[in-house]
Amino acid sequence: MLQNGDRVTCEIKQLTRGKLTVKTDAMSTVDIEWKHISGLYSRFYFRVETQTKQRYFGSLEWREGEQILAVLTPSDSVYIPAQSIVEIQPIERSFWSRFDGSLSFGFSYTKASDISQLSSDWVTTYRTERNRLDFKFATILTGKSGQDSLTRRVDLTLGYTRLLGAKGWSLLTNASVQRNDELRLKRRLQLGLSGGFSPLKSNRNVLTFSVGAAVNSEQSTDSQQVWLLTCGPW
Repeated sequence: MLQNGDRVTCEIKQLTRGKLTVKTDAMSTVDIEWKHISGLYSRFYFRVETQTKQRYFGSLEWREGEQILAVLTPSDSVYIPAQSIVEIQPIERSFWSRFDGSLSFGFSYTKASDISQLSSDWVTTYRTERNRLDFKFATILTGKSGQDSLTRRVDLTLGYTRLLGAKGWSLLTNASVQRNDELRLKRRLQLGLSGGFSPLKSNRNVLTFSVGAAVNSEQSTDSQQVWLLTCGPW
């Protein structure tokens, strides 16, 4: 329900940075300013975060005539002033429904240079109440008539984010493997671990501090291998 009386039947995608993103049948995906919303109801399961970094999990019900959102948890109901809510994320109940992703393929051919290119892209996200797993795989194969070998570009990335019990704290780990024949890069391996804290989070501003370390190993096609360790705050 909007403040001007309009009603929108939609799928709630997320609330972040003061905008509620919803998906509708007639208008596709729409961003609505949070301050213009006067009612919200959903029987599905969400994670709701406030300015004080408190997190609540449950379905949503707006108290009629008031700027208060009720989060209906399995054991209780929590009433939160709407202006203090900074983030809403949907959390699916069953294992398989928590997966979200896309898979795409592409092919192109340029007659002037006689070059053909095949590309693929695979993105998958798995999200629970406090965990998020991201998988990304992209590859581009380029060939030219008269050449036996293909030029490969491969990028595989795996990331894991954990929301810790402490207010505003999170842990992030990631690993990636890359190959790029055009850069004479046979293999690049990257591993990273970091922890972060958000002392300020509102609908207008987000301030985050993090510290961690990353290891990078590269091997070129001429068998030269280089190791690099990076540490510090970001």
